[in-house]
Amino acid sequence: MKKISLAIVFLFIFSIGLFAQLDYQNVITIPLNDGTQVTLYGRAGDEKMTKISTDGRGNIRYTNSRTQKTTMDYADGYYYTGDYYYLPVQLKLGKRPDGTPEFLFMKYTTEQRIDAGGAQGAIMHFLMEWGLSKEQEQELNQKLKAKIDELKKNPAYQEKLSKVTNPVVIGPVRLKPAKESFRIISATLNDKTMAPVVIASGKAPSLPGAKVAVASKLDKYGAQLLAATFEKNRSITDLSLELNFQYDVLMPAIKGVVTIDWSKLDSLYAYYEKKNFEERQNTFTQTDSYFWGLYKKESTVKSNYKDYNIKSDRDEFAGMLQEAKVVDINLTNMAPESEIAKTIVSSMMSLVTESLTSDASNSSDIGAEEDSAKPQEGELDDARKNYVNFSRTKIKTKASSGKQVIRLDYRATITEDVSLTGNLASWYDGVKNNKKCINTVNLNDPFFSHRDIHFILDNKVKDVFENEVNYVTVNVRKNRSNGNPFDEQLTIDDKFLKENGARASFVYARGEDRAPDMYEYKTQWSLRGGKLFPENPTWIKGDWQGVQLTCPMVPRTIQFEADLEEMKQMGIVRATLQLRYMKYGVERETNIPMTVSQGKALVEGQVFIDEDTPGYAYRLVMTHKEKGKVALEWETKINDDYVYASLPKKLTDNDAVFWGKVMESAKLITEPEVDGTVKLGNRILDKFMKVLKVITDKN
Repeated sequence: MKKISLAIVFLFIFSIGLFAQLDYQNVITIPLNDGTQVTLYGRAGDEKMTKISTDGRGNIRYTNSRTQKTTMDYADGYYYTGDYYYLPVQLKLGKRPDGTPEFLFMKYTTEQRIDAGGAQGAIMHFLMEWGLSKEQEQELNQKLKAKIDELKKNPAYQEKLSKVTNPVVIGPVRLKPAKESFRIISATLNDKTMAPVVIASGKAPSLPGAKVAVASKLDKYGAQLLAATFEKNRSITDLSLELNFQYDVLMPAIKGVVTIDWSKLDSLYAYYEKKNFEERQNTFTQTDSYFWGLYKKESTVKSNYKDYNIKSDRDEFAGMLQEAKVVDINLTNMAPESEIAKTIVSSMMSLVTESLTSDASNSSDIGAEEDSAKPQEGELDDARKNYVNFSRTKIKTKASSGKQVIRLDYRATITEDVSLTGNLASWYDGVKNNKKCINTVNLNDPFFSHRDIHFILDNKVKDVFENEVNYVTVNVRKNRSNGNPFDEQLTIDDKFLKENGARASFVYARGEDRAPDMYEYKTQWSLRGGKLFPENPTWIKGDWQGVQLTCPMVPRTIQFEADLEEMKQMGIVRATLQLRYMKYGVERETNIPMTVSQGKALVEGQVFIDEDTPGYAYRLVMTHKEKGKVALEWETKINDDYVYASLPKKLTDNDAVFWGKVMESAKLITEPEVDGTVKLGNRILDKFMKVLKVITDKN
């Protein structure tokens, strides 16, 4: 817009009036039977009013004397039309198709006090709309026709309404939301402490029947205070809504000339600068450091046209532009004191003054640059705040642009404001006894309760996860009595343990479940090597107190001790503790060796045994430096992780038969599988089943 000439701006503004809908002069207010006041604007017509031309002495002038056809003169006005549009009216609560008001005020509380984790307060949510009902529109049409018939009897309106035969209400005017189109007015809702959450749906609805929404969450004090204004004797409630709109109306035809002589700005500039600072010197005392400093600063740079700005009241500056004949407005078809003329002059002067205004015209310190005495916000009185900055550079540039003449031969469009305000008291009485709209709720309702399901891994899990297990999957299910079963899964791995510890939890919402104390769970372990155990886990009934997750195997550290001196004397150079145990239901083997020459009489080895197995089998396998390897008989250990290498007396007595037997046993030793699994034909734990209470792999 800055690059468009002022003449083009005026031509554009006045020419768009051709598309305006409403006639500024054709406005009627009609009261309905329920007290609603409806303001109607007639559609602007395009047929000019005419009258028979005379010669000035009262004689009729004829266009054609032979046919006696009279000459018609066009008047400045236009005939009224009978199409009317109403301004927004009757702000009201929205309604659902079944007629229920769209309003909710729900107070809530809990059995617990707030300091113990309870909650108290309220939520409020409602939808608003505006517009006439069908019955009101019918009534309005009837009263409009009666009003037009009445106005036609008035000489002032007879000619203008002469073309109206069937007046009718078409609908609402075409509205535009104002800058702040929707405003909530409430001391309670505007208090962030009492109403921490207030949400509005945005712009005011520009069509009847369209809705705007408001929602708020209130603490217990805000809920009580607002409820008191709702429910107790009151004139109004502490909640009002304001909808702000704009609409365009077409002004009467304007005839006239606007002359803008920009060259006169030079003399006005010098005059105004002197007057401006002299008045400031008198108005603002020398103790006002900011304006006094500004005056002295400007006084020293009068000859310098650097863009220091003139600070002035906008209306005062516009008046001086007219007084100095920079702007000369001559309206030939209306009195200067008429409201229409004042509107035209005001719009004209606004355009001229805006073209001379600094880009930062709203800044209170323009002209002071880096003045250290600049006043703080709130220190200027209202008179100083109304000052506007006019740019020296723009004034100087305009002063060299000569003269502009603008002829006004158009119907101007102006924008009007309209507000619609209502208080909740007007609507609350219609909903206060409706349980769908006003109610309370106790948040301790079992429907809203939750239960935590805890799974705790035993304290031996760390070693298991480091050596044997990839992860364990826990599945929980709860068949609610009303359907919609609860079914969740959780995976616990080494990362989970490091971040969350050995406790995993599920949260179960009760809802409408009538049997909330029953749930089931199952677990499956992923083992190193890709094996899942068990392959087909079964569901187990759970306990709300928590479930201890025990790994299918437990780590056991076996200590193996021997008398090294005794072994040296017998010529034994190495002793091995051979272990047989159940792991995942399969017999496994692990060997714990002891080399006599290393001098360690006690060695250890870790094995992972099925959690439900109380013991294991073991035997001594020894290497004699001359006779070779010997293997003693298998023995069992129950809940004991210490084995002492007790040598049989027949061995120490060099019983030849016994030596032959144990040497023969050593020849039958076979290597297990890579993972320690004992081959089927070499398993020995079956004969110890009664002692060890184990379940072996039947395969």
